[in-house]
Amino acid sequence: MARKPTSPDMHVLADYGVVALNVVAPFIFNFIEPARNAAWILAGTVLLLNGMTDNRFGLVKVIPFRVHGLIELPFLAVILVLPWLMGAFQQDVAMYYFITLFVIATVHFLLTDWKAPSSIGTSRTVGV
Repeated sequence: MARKPTSPDMHVLADYGVVALNVVAPFIFNFIEPARNAAWILAGTVLLLNGMTDNRFGLVKVIPFRVHGLIELPFLAVILVLPWLMGAFQQDVAMYYFITLFVIATVHFLLTDWKAPSSIGTSRTVGV
């Protein structure tokens, strides 16, 4: 099977980009409070996961990259469900934002090489 194009380093860096986007999107798109809060909760969750991932860009490095993937898979649904439950979909621009974020995050997940070794060589072996 061919390797996927997104390396662990690229994946984690892109995730940090998602954190930044979720922090500023409420201001750019003038989100209502539920949408703003949902974006910030998602940002904080991704930041926490990345900061704890065993990768060159992790801060604490306690979660193997492959486990990061196991955690991220169900989190994809959270990208849609959390804003919906919080009432963010009352605002069209917020609904389109979170749907677009879900699609991009899903493609990002599918293109990531979860079996590639970490660039720092410390990732533990756990299957995704």
